[in-house]
Amino acid sequence: MEHCGILNTTIHSTCLIVVIQDTAPIYIYGVNIMALILVSYDLNKKKDYPKLYDAIKNLGTWAHPVDSTWLVSTIHTQQQVKDHLKQFIDSDDQLVIVKISGTVATHNVDPLVTDWLKRNLA
Repeated sequence: MEHCGILNTTIHSTCLIVVIQDTAPIYIYGVNIMALILVSYDLNKKKDYPKLYDAIKNLGTWAHPVDSTWLVSTIHTQQQVKDHLKQFIDSDDQLVIVKISGTVATHNVDPLVTDWLKRNLA
């Protein structure tokens, strides 16, 4: 008997698609695969923002509502995000990574950012 292994997996928001050899794709719904992560930082001496910004943007879909704070919808854990971003900051810089959920309230924030937050917190 041949071994039927997983050929590919694809993640779409709350749906995991698994493709197994010689079968139709299997759709697994209702699994919250994406996490909304808050990234906050304080760059002290050398402020290489573009390098850090690019690293944050590459984690998933994102919003940058206020200075030094980003929100990223990603498949990565807080620990993975921290470990990834550490390479783009100096040893004296500070970094806080928090997985968030719930509802949102904003003041003087771009309505597009507030809408993005509401969609990604759902």
